[in-house]
Amino acid sequence: MSKKIFISYRHTDAAWVRDTLYAVLSAGGAQVVVDYKDFDAGIALRKQISEKQATADVHLLVFTPDYFTSGYCLEEMRRAVATDPQFEKGTVLPIVLQQCAIPPEIKGGEPLYVNLSGALNLDAEGWDRVMKACGADLGMSPPHWLRAYLASRKALEARRSVNLLVKGLPKWRELIDLLKLALPALGVVDLESGKTATQRGLVGEILRVLVNFTGKLPKDDEHLADFERLLEAGSPALLALEHFDKVSERKYDADLYSSLRYLIMEKRQIALLVESRAPFATLLPRNHALSFLEMETVELNGKT
Repeated sequence: MSKKIFISYRHTDAAWVRDTLYAVLSAGGAQVVVDYKDFDAGIALRKQISEKQATADVHLLVFTPDYFTSGYCLEEMRRAVATDPQFEKGTVLPIVLQQCAIPPEIKGGEPLYVNLSGALNLDAEGWDRVMKACGADLGMSPPHWLRAYLASRKALEARRSVNLLVKGLPKWRELIDLLKLALPALGVVDLESGKTATQRGLVGEILRVLVNFTGKLPKDDEHLADFERLLEAGSPALLALEHFDKVSERKYDADLYSSLRYLIMEKRQIALLVESRAPFATLLPRNHALSFLEMETVELNGKT
C-alpha cells in the first residue's frame, strides 16, 4: 500500500515543490498531500492543515531560511516532530533546499536529513533517500527521470516536438500524465488501443482529445479534409502518441502522414510527443512524410 506524504513548505518554494518534489513522488506511487491540490476553499486553513497532516504516514519538511519565518510552517514542523520526537520511526524527513540553521527541535534528534540545496538538487543519493522514505519508485534514478520530465516539458512549452525514448521499465506513463497536468493543451492517444487500429479510428481519437470532436467522420478520403479543417479552426495543440512503435503494424496511408506534416511543420498547429521503444527516425521508411520532422530525443533509461 502506498504511503501518504504531507509536504510542509514555504510558499516562496511552491514552484520547486510543484514541479520537482510533487512530480517525482506522485509518479513514484506515493499519495502526496499538498495544499494547492488538496485544500478546499471556504474552510479554515489551520483546520485543514491539522486534519490533513494527521492522516500522513511521512512528513517532509522543506527547509529554507524563509521556512522559519512562517507561523504555519513552524506549526506544521512541531506537529510532525510530535509524531516521532526521538526520530526513531522515520516518519519525519527534513529536506534542506537552501542552507539554513537547523532548529533545536530537529537538531536535537540528530536525524539524517537530506541535502538538496544548490548543485545537490539532482543528487542521486539524496533523492534515493527521499524515495525510500516515501515508499516511491520510478523504476530508474530519480534525477534522470526528473531531467527527462523537465526537458520534455520545456520542449513542449516551446512547441518543439519530442521523442520520449523508453528503455527498460521506468514510469513513463506517469511522466506523460504529469505533462498533461502541467500542459492542459496536451492530448494523449495510445496507438496500442483498438480504437486506433484503423486510420479513421486514429483520426477520430486525435480529434476527440484535441478539439473534443464527437461527430462522425466521412467514410471516404474526405475524413482527412475534415481532420485538417477542425484542427486548424482550434487552438494550437500538443499531441502525445504513445506506443508509436505500433505504426509498423498499422495500415495508415501516406496521406495521413502528409496531413500531420502539414499541421506540424507548415501550420505549426500541433507539436508532438512521440513515446517509443525505438528511435523515431528508425520507425519510418526513408523519405517518409515525417522523416524531416525536427524531433528532440529525451531518453528514459529504466531498470530491466
